[in-house]
Amino acid sequence: LCLVFKAGSEVFVYPHPVLEWHEVVNDRQAGLSFSVMYCPLTGSGNVWGREQNGQEMDFEVSGLLYNGNLIAKERKSESFWSQMRQEAVAGPQRGSRPTNLQVLEMPLGTVGKLFNRFKLLSDKTPFKYEYGNFPCGDYCTNDEKIFYSLFFDDPRLPRKERTFGVIVDGKAKVYQRSAFK
Repeated sequence: LCLVFKAGSEVFVYPHPVLEWHEVVNDRQAGLSFSVMYCPLTGSGNVWGREQNGQEMDFEVSGLLYNGNLIAKERKSESFWSQMRQEAVAGPQRGSRPTNLQVLEMPLGTVGKLFNRFKLLSDKTPFKYEYGNFPCGDYCTNDEKIFYSLFFDDPRLPRKERTFGVIVDGKAKVYQRSAFK
């Protein structure tokens, strides 16, 4: 699977196996500055514009989680941003919201069928990560394995049921992956 982002007429593809190890990719493509964020524990990904109030933000992994989900740190302000809540939760930017940019998730083979040309984030890096080997073992497939405390546990779905979220005009809707055949 990959996160796919389109800027102008260009398509940029960020494979899960690379994002699972790095979680945050700050990028500048097609004249646009953006951050691709992916939390391997929740399987959630998004793309945020990095320009805010005339300043370019620069995100990194903080090492912190909220409800098992990525908390990113904005380097310059040292503010902490919740990926799932989509807002700064601590620091000088607290209460600020990112500019969400449309992102799709799909297999790389589908990307190739839909787009004649695209740029793919390479797994050729100076890091010694084993891309393709999930860094958290069987965490995503073992419903009983919870690494961190949960502040709420919604019984309406199995704990690790894959879902797709859509936000339109500030309202979120969730669809179970199993509903798509």
